Amino acid sequence: MSRILSGMSMNRIGEIVRSWKPQLRLGDAVVHILLALFFVVFLTDLDMNLRLREWLPVSRLAAFAACMAAILVYLIFSIGRPWSVMSGHALSVWRLHKPFLLVFAALAVLSLAQWIRRPDAAPVAATVVIPLCISAAAVFLPLAAQTRRGWRAYLWTAFLLYCLTVWVDALMPGTFSISEWRPAGLAVDYNAGAYMALLLAAPILAYRRYSAVSLIALWLAGLTVFLTLSRGGMLVYLLLTFCHLGFVIWRTPGKRLIVGLSYGSMLFLLAFSAWLSAQSLEYLQHPDAQYRLKLVLGQTSWTRVGSEDDVPEDISSRQQRYLEFGRVVDEADPDARERISETRDGALASVDSARIVRLKNGLEAVAASPITGHGSGFSSDKQISPHNMYLLAWIDYGILGAVLYAALLAAGFWSFYRREAWHGMFLMGVVASWSMFSHTMFDHRPLYVMLGVLLALPVAAEREGDAVD
Repeated sequence: MSRILSGMSMNRIGEIVRSWKPQLRLGDAVVHILLALFFVVFLTDLDMNLRLREWLPVSRLAAFAACMAAILVYLIFSIGRPWSVMSGHALSVWRLHKPFLLVFAALAVLSLAQWIRRPDAAPVAATVVIPLCISAAAVFLPLAAQTRRGWRAYLWTAFLLYCLTVWVDALMPGTFSISEWRPAGLAVDYNAGAYMALLLAAPILAYRRYSAVSLIALWLAGLTVFLTLSRGGMLVYLLLTFCHLGFVIWRTPGKRLIVGLSYGSMLFLLAFSAWLSAQSLEYLQHPDAQYRLKLVLGQTSWTRVGSEDDVPEDISSRQQRYLEFGRVVDEADPDARERISETRDGALASVDSARIVRLKNGLEAVAASPITGHGSGFSSDKQISPHNMYLLAWIDYGILGAVLYAALLAAGFWSFYRREAWHGMFLMGVVASWSMFSHTMFDHRPLYVMLGVLLALPVAAEREGDAVD
């Protein structure tokens, strides 16, 4: 009897094997591979890291262009009536997001106009123009059905890879980061690392329904941000989490109790994971790391000004001070530059009050030329780091630059809100919040790639009758 059953089972298996046909065509597989590679490379800055380590033997710009061109060329030959479809798609995106795109273009033009005043700052001006071109190219990615169906999976892959590199940095300090006590992963800079985690997490959350997968994403993002010890990152993470909680409760009123308990449990698990990390990870025993942990727990003051005696002799002996705006620059020791700043009266401010000193320096730079600004790249050349993107736009581009940057974020938020594209709306919220704690928003290419895709996704989905969550 057992032999008969065994034979029947083997015959059934044989029939299944003979009748099986691959569901994924070769063309689809090629597109999926290209898109997955594109999103993983572009959304984690993997190629930039390889370039820094001299593992990528071509220029970074050439790598960007080659990757984008390969996908676009394939799309041109894979869709019907390519030129008419692409031109119609571009026109639809323009009509739908005209205010946002006009402000984006105006900001790029302003950066070029200010570059005329400071032609030596061409790379800084290009940080606005090149991302604009990248976003324009990324707009065509949703023309591929694979992008419309799998964009969230691609973002998840990039998000998991990036979180993994931060955790590797935490276990083996200095693997990627510029600091041995601040993990950053592929972003290299720790504050940028926290921003990257939040930037990748916001679009992959589910906004139309309650989803346990979203809780996993929030937990991963929270732990990653904690490991970077970014204070601004922690604040923006909490803002994102509670806004998402409120939004999900609003969308699913019948599950308020379950949603509330689930998010509470996730935050409790996150706090436990952070405590466990603080007890077991060696880099968190570093004095500077301990100080930041005490700040988060409210066990020490956020503002403190010390004397020159508080600064190690080998650091203070190498100080060099810019005469403009009271900025200390230590060209010999980059870490020392992060630990101390100097006020107008010559007092030395320790790391916890450095943000206040930098804000003061930035306001002094604004007061020196509030209307026209100082020109593209001025803040970078003069080592003015206000850690505030609104203020930086004012310093370099004048009052018009600050207004245009705020208008850019507002127009982007409104564009997504009109289409009920909640993932894009929350992405703009993260960017607007993070702009209060960082002055390097134009330096992060993943933002522009996601903007291009998310702006065009509803247009392509509506044309093809797809549903976009």
